[in-house]
Amino acid sequence: PEWMKRRHAMRETYAYMLVPEADKATLPEEYKTNPSRETRFFPVNLPFDCSIEIYGTKTAIISLQDGEYYSILIDSKAVTDTFKQFFLFAWETIGVAEKK
Repeated sequence: PEWMKRRHAMRETYAYMLVPEADKATLPEEYKTNPSRETRFFPVNLPFDCSIEIYGTKTAIISLQDGEYYSILIDSKAVTDTFKQFFLFAWETIGVAEKK
């Protein structure tokens, strides 16, 4: 939360966030669309149980399922570019669906 406050205050980094539709009603305010972030929602029929953070040449995959914490940090331009392409595909697909 502190990093998000600093990032929002600096207005240097814009974030794009995909969140499961099932979490829409309980989403904390700091994760909702604001001047430094746009949030879109995965349909209910596509559950998404991990968090994937993409930044620079790094991709972090985080799971907090069943009380266990798992994380993987990959510092690879090729891997990160591939994850970005999957993200952009999902982002655009959801954006088109929201406009209907």
